[in-house]
Amino acid sequence: MIPFFSNTNKEWEKLYKPQDFKPKSMVKVHTKSKRKYSHATHLGSARPEHRNRKPRPRTFTSEETAKKWAESQGIKKYELKNLRIGTKDKKIRVIAG
Repeated sequence: MIPFFSNTNKEWEKLYKPQDFKPKSMVKVHTKSKRKYSHATHLGSARPEHRNRKPRPRTFTSEETAKKWAESQGIKKYELKNLRIGTKDKKIRVIAG
């Protein structure tokens, strides 16, 4: 590699040694910002905090808690629907109607 000035290649190698251009260590990119905002490395879009999602309806595990919530919200006419069919555990949604 010959520089733009008029020295020969050997003179240039005397001035600039090849070890001067080697990096001392591999530097991590954006490590401070990842630590600051508690981002995990190499996850990319797997983090759910950056997804825009539609708010989902509220669900309950028991009918008593669903009834209590509907009354606290002021819903007088409502229907309780179990979203899980054929399983022993329940996922109940309040449908106003």
